[in-house]
Amino acid sequence: MFNRNVIYRPPSEAFSLILQVTNGCSHNRCSFCSMYKGVPFRIKSLEEIKAEIDYFRNRTRYVERVFLADGDALIIPTEKLIEILKYIKKVFSECKRVSTYASPKSLELKSEEELKEIKNNGISLLYIGAESGSDEVLRKINKGVTSKELGDLILKARKVGFKTSVTFIAGILGDKDFRENAEATGKFISRCEPDYVGILSLMLEENSDLY
Repeated sequence: MFNRNVIYRPPSEAFSLILQVTNGCSHNRCSFCSMYKGVPFRIKSLEEIKAEIDYFRNRTRYVERVFLADGDALIIPTEKLIEILKYIKKVFSECKRVSTYASPKSLELKSEEELKEIKNNGISLLYIGAESGSDEVLRKINKGVTSKELGDLILKARKVGFKTSVTFIAGILGDKDFRENAEATGKFISRCEPDYVGILSLMLEENSDLY
């Protein structure tokens, strides 16, 4: 029933219940990332997810926060995602916050009405890996979006009421001149005004394309 792959979560979700509703990442082409290499993307069935929720309910006295893993739970079809959220609320009535990673693809596919419905049913915080505000860098790391497109998607999420935690990667250009990247990223942050900003250090593993 349970996937044995390594599960990743944001540092701020250290004390959350990590509920793995998908395997892998729907994009899985970023050149710096090795987290889901070799893991075929799959959305778990409702039966699997509900069984795991029941499993954790039977073994956990109090759950204040739930994080939906893996790399992009927001990509789940809206109707199914809402059913998952309603079941979380039913089983973990004490839960105060549900959060997840959100890819550019998932934010683009969901309409504002769908996002509002998802927000109203429990997800309040989205973690978004922007990595950079520079079009050149986004192209080199194969992010799949331009800076403007990515910024528009973050603003779309904020417009419907989500809190956003957006991360960027320092050192993504190696020893090359980083000034354009830094300036573009600063402008990007000023435009989008995310609730939280994280600056991460580049760490490459051998199975990443950028390595």
